[in-house]
Amino acid sequence: MVEDGEIEIIGGMIIEKTTKLTRTNSMMAFLTIEDLAGTVEVLVFPRDYERLREKLIEENKVFIKGKVTVEEEKPAKLILQELIPFDEIPKELWVQYPSIEEYRAKEQELFKLLSISDGNDRVVIYCQKEKKRKLLPRSCNIHLSSRLLDELSHLCGKENIAVIEKSIEK
Repeated sequence: MVEDGEIEIIGGMIIEKTTKLTRTNSMMAFLTIEDLAGTVEVLVFPRDYERLREKLIEENKVFIKGKVTVEEEKPAKLILQELIPFDEIPKELWVQYPSIEEYRAKEQELFKLLSISDGNDRVVIYCQKEKKRKLLPRSCNIHLSSRLLDELSHLCGKENIAVIEKSIEK
């Protein structure tokens, strides 16, 4: 049971979108999000509608963080605060090396491969022998694609590559 005013995160598919012009001539939307448990109505107020309009498309799979609003005798609704499409969930790529020496010997090759991809996913280097990890600077962020993962697996060995999806809760 959810309470009025609580902040919740739901995930599902946008199965219906209705737009409405407000009294101030701004657009807002009502979304129906469906997951395995049912449906939830999500209200998208004008400032969020303008910011997110290209992501508010039927059949998009999204996570929505919002404030619960409960009225008597009506199903609870969610007022959108944040929306993240499933494919934009932040990730970390972990690349493991047996030792710092091994990493340093292959560092240039790794950076050359990483430089062909640009995105928001972080890269972490882990050196097993020393039990040390190094989070690469944001300037080395990548977009994790299957092609990049294949090339990294070929370069470092599939068993030395891991992808971790980060929490969307803040």
